[in-house]
Amino acid sequence: MNKTTKAKYDMAEKMLKVNISLDEVALMTELPMETLKKIEKEIQKDGLVTRQDVKDVDLDSGYLI
Repeated sequence: MNKTTKAKYDMAEKMLKVNISLDEVALMTELPMETLKKIEKEIQKDGLVTRQDVKDVDLDSGYLI
């Protein structure tokens, strides 16, 4: 995997962790929806917060509220 592709994967993971929709992540990263769903499953498998779990995010502090 080259550095550009790795950067896209890293950005997609960060975006999914803060409740950005799959459609928006796909648009911004140009990664296929199937790939994004795999990344999301990995996040869920690791027990991290996913977009389904998040009700609200305080963007100033970066903490879930």
